[in-house]
Amino acid sequence: SVPEPIDQNRHAIVMGLCEGVSLVDCVLKDPEFFFDEIIENTKKTYELGVVHGDLSEYNILVSPDGITIIDWPQWVGREEINADELLLHDLSMICKYFKKKYSIKKDPVSLLNYFKS
Repeated sequence: SVPEPIDQNRHAIVMGLCEGVSLVDCVLKDPEFFFDEIIENTKKTYELGVVHGDLSEYNILVSPDGITIIDWPQWVGREEINADELLLHDLSMICKYFKKKYSIKKDPVSLLNYFKS
């Protein structure tokens, strides 16, 4: 779930309008659902060969339709030498946020292993 690209010129990309509120600015009624949505979307991008590289509660929009992951300038290819380190950082940031705000305890290393299996 990412913004729809509309056009590009050199280093700029025009994206479609993103509906929603930043994850950090809302209170989720079903945080487990949204955590799972974030993890599954992150896994899908990994399977497509992309690691976000700066994923946090500030780069995820929440709406009644689900989530949208934004702010991709730091992405790296899955085959890059530091991709696993960046993916673990992304997963750690999400786990830390959900633990702090919703007492949901997930292990980022276990999630990394899930991604790689």
